[in-house]
Amino acid sequence: MRTLLLVIVTLVAAQAEPTRFKVVRFKDNPIIHAGLKGLEGELGKNINGPSLIRVPDWIEKPLGKYYLYFAHHNGLYLRLAFADRLEGPWTVHPPGVLHVDDAPGRGHIASPDVHVDEAAKEIRMYFHQPPAKGSAAKAQRTYLALSKDGLAFAPHKEELGHAYLRAFSYKGATYGFAMSGIADGVFMRSPDGVKRFEDGPHCLPKVRHSAL
Repeated sequence: MRTLLLVIVTLVAAQAEPTRFKVVRFKDNPIIHAGLKGLEGELGKNINGPSLIRVPDWIEKPLGKYYLYFAHHNGLYLRLAFADRLEGPWTVHPPGVLHVDDAPGRGHIASPDVHVDEAAKEIRMYFHQPPAKGSAAKAQRTYLALSKDGLAFAPHKEELGHAYLRAFSYKGATYGFAMSGIADGVFMRSPDGVKRFEDGPHCLPKVRHSAL
C-alpha cells in the first residue's frame, strides 16, 4: 500500500544569501490513507500522484479550502479529497473528478497535475493515459482537462506530450518535466500550456515519477 505524506515548506528569505527552506513534517501522517472512508478495500491499495491546490475565491460553494487530487496507478478515475486545513481531516469525494470512459485515452487514467488559471478562472488538470487506438504514439501520453469548479472536468482529445508531466509557468510559457519512454526524463515547453509541448533537453536516465 502506498500513502501520501504532506509537509509544510516555509520560505526563509535572507538578504544576499541563497534561498533557504525550512521543512516541518505534520505530527499526524499520512493525511491520505487506506483507512479513510471512500478508500476501503481495493480502492486504498494504491494511492499516488498527489497534486494540491488552494481553492480560488471565484469557485462558488467549494467542498473545502483545499483540494487534493490523486490517483491509483492503474485506476479507472482521478480522485479528490478536500479539507479546510492542510493537516486535515481530509474527506474523500467518492465520484472522483474524471473517469477513464470520459477521457480520450484508454486502459487507465493517472498522475493528475493540477493548476489554477486565475486569468481564465479555470482549473487545469494534466493527466496521462495509454493512447487511444489509432494513435501513432507507442507510450503513454499526457492530456489536458479543464474545469470551472474543480470537480467536473472536460478533457481535450489532443496528445500534449510525454507522460508523468509536472508543469510550471515561466515568462508567459508553460514548461514541464516528464518521462521519455523508459529511457530518461525530458524538459518540454508549450506556448500556453494548452497547445502541444515540444521536447527540450533530455536528462536523468531511467527517471519515472517526478515532482516540481
